Amino acid sequence: MDDALPDLRDVAGPHLIGYLLNSMLYGSLGVQVYFYYEAFPKDKPFIKCFVYGIFTLETLQTIMIFRDCFVIFTQGLVDPSMANSTQLGWFNVTILDGITGCIVQIFFAYRIFVLSKSKIVPSIICTVAMTQAISSIADGIIARSTSLTETNMAYWKRRL
Repeated sequence: MDDALPDLRDVAGPHLIGYLLNSMLYGSLGVQVYFYYEAFPKDKPFIKCFVYGIFTLETLQTIMIFRDCFVIFTQGLVDPSMANSTQLGWFNVTILDGITGCIVQIFFAYRIFVLSKSKIVPSIICTVAMTQAISSIADGIIARSTSLTETNMAYWKRRL
C-alpha cells in the first residue's frame, strides 16, 4: 500500500461519527419544525417561509452529507484514496453552512431591530454575518482544490 494513502480506519471513523451526529441533529431539527408548525399557525408568512427555507437548506445539506457517507463507505473500501477526498464537503460543510449562518444571523439582526429600534447593533451583526459568509465561500473554494490530508498536514505543521 502506498504511504500517501491514509489508513481507512483513521479516516472513516471520524466521518462515521460526524454522519451519525448529523442525522441525530437533523432529527431533532425536524421535531422542532413540527412543533413550530403546530404552535404558531398564525405567524407571518415571512417568518414561516424563513423557518421552512432554513429547514429546506438543512435537508439539502443532509442529503449531500449522506451521499458523501455512501461514497466513503462503499467506494472507499475499494479505493482508499476516495475516503481522503473532500467529496461534496467543500460545498455543504463550508459554503452552505456559511450561507445558512448568514441568513439566520441577519434574521436575528432584524428581530433585534424590531424590538429595539436601534440600527447600530443590527448593522454590526449584519456586517459580521456577511464577512463570515464571504469567508466561508472563500474557504469552500480553497477546500475544493485540496485533499483532506493536505489540509490536515498544513494545519498541524502550523500548530507545531
